[in-house]
Amino acid sequence: MGIALMSIGMILTTTSPGLGQKVPDEIVTAEQTQALAALVGSIVNGIFKEAKCLFFWTDMATTGRAMAGLYALKLISPLFSLTTILIVVLEGFFLVPFAWQKADLGPKVTPHMEKAKKAAEAAWLAIPRASHVKKE
Repeated sequence: MGIALMSIGMILTTTSPGLGQKVPDEIVTAEQTQALAALVGSIVNGIFKEAKCLFFWTDMATTGRAMAGLYALKLISPLFSLTTILIVVLEGFFLVPFAWQKADLGPKVTPHMEKAKKAAEAAWLAIPRASHVKKE
């Protein structure tokens, strides 16, 4: 691959002799690297914070959901290999939009999705809140 790139460079240099001097020496500026480092640092710290909450059980609900998910994954894992799941997901990325378009599912599915969304909103609003309690 390196030899192929060097060959392309030789052809470009031969056809346009001044092209090499026009290409900048720096691709990424210092400000961009600092922003990227800050982003990576915040992602790493966020993951560490969540892992710490799971490990030390500081958030019982999150730890319980993680344990249930891992147990379900343990039960399902003998049935499907990671390669099979990856292939199915990648095929889904291409086949679902294609089937959606070919079968013209938009007008058929959208009303059901709107009905489910309204039902979910009604259920969310039905949850008692502290603001619903009358102060005496």
